[in-house]
Amino acid sequence: MYDYFKIFKEYLKKTGKKYSKDAEIITKVIFNIHAHFNLNELSKKLINKKINNNTIIETLNNLISSGLIRKIHFQDKEYYEQVYGHAHHDHLVCLKCNKVFPFRNKIIEHEQEKLAKENKFELLRHSLVIMGICSKCLNKKKSIEEYEFQKEDKGLDNEKILPLSMINSGEKVKIVKLNGGKHFIHRLISMGLHIGDTIEVISNNFQGPFLLRVKNTRIGIGHGLTHRIFVKRKTII
Repeated sequence: MYDYFKIFKEYLKKTGKKYSKDAEIITKVIFNIHAHFNLNELSKKLINKKINNNTIIETLNNLISSGLIRKIHFQDKEYYEQVYGHAHHDHLVCLKCNKVFPFRNKIIEHEQEKLAKENKFELLRHSLVIMGICSKCLNKKKSIEEYEFQKEDKGLDNEKILPLSMINSGEKVKIVKLNGGKHFIHRLISMGLHIGDTIEVISNNFQGPFLLRVKNTRIGIGHGLTHRIFVKRKTII
């Protein structure tokens, strides 16, 4: 039996939880997935096992608590990945096809440890997500045209079209583009966000939701959505 089964069983025993045959099947399937996966993808792999969704979710949560896997978020979507037996790594995320590319860079790892030491900070973990467009999507003419305006070196600061994620707290901006399908656009409209609206960023940090003031209403949205809402800064006269 693999080491991760042993670790998982020890965790369940210590916490007074039952180790079931279904949990064993789910765990084995997960550790045969050598990539990021979401709940829907895992459920499809287990469809012939006739295991109910609640058992799958419970097993995922127990595996997270035991330190064998972890949950990560990309663009407001939940994914899971193995931790046991895998070196720490970071991620590149394509905003066009949503594909996730894991990578490990020794310079980044060294610099973060150096930074923590210089600031007398005990480093426990970190997560770096780089948003952009993958080479496959960039080779498509439509993608190039669609994302060309996002380059940071284009135009003066007040004239740039930028993702909302780059706007600082206290700034007022005008929505000029919503990058997504009909469901995504309908979702934003139902929240009161329309192309042409002027909005104010109340809070842009990762200690809570991204807070906006739309007219006289204060709303919070996920940080993943802010990469797909494009705005122009209000020109100061």
